[in-house]
Amino acid sequence: MRKGFSLIELIVIIAILPFILIVIDGLFATMFTDVPKSWNTIQDNSVLLNMLRQMQQDVDTAKDLPQSIDGYTAGDELLLIEQADKVIHYQLKDNYVYRYEFSDNQQIPNDTRYWLLPKAKIKWQVYRQDGQNYAVEIQHHSEYTLRGHLIKKMENSHLFYTGILE
Repeated sequence: MRKGFSLIELIVIIAILPFILIVIDGLFATMFTDVPKSWNTIQDNSVLLNMLRQMQQDVDTAKDLPQSIDGYTAGDELLLIEQADKVIHYQLKDNYVYRYEFSDNQQIPNDTRYWLLPKAKIKWQVYRQDGQNYAVEIQHHSEYTLRGHLIKKMENSHLFYTGILE
């Protein structure tokens, strides 16, 4: 009865060990880099979808999408939504989307919400026909860097909210 490994057994283990370490290294790289990045991507997309859901609710109940109101002018950074009893401003600023809700003739918003979207690129456009605003197009995508490569998620996604005028 022997108490140890033979030379052939040790050579086989030494030969197989590097391949096992390469596989384990790939698993550790995935676990410690890709999984947290994927989690952050999911979180960012959830925040973006929550903001878009709120924006859809506001546009669905809109009375008008004015070009300007109370000294504010709509544009690339500002979207104005007039509802029956309030005006809602969406503003893009420093990786945030701010939502301000103003009651009639008030200078201070009743309600302010914001969404941090550091990876999202958002652009909106109001469509007109015969002098009437009838829809908002929201283009959005998320940009991430993965192992030195720029990746765009949900690129060229367009959300159309129509039927806002009766």
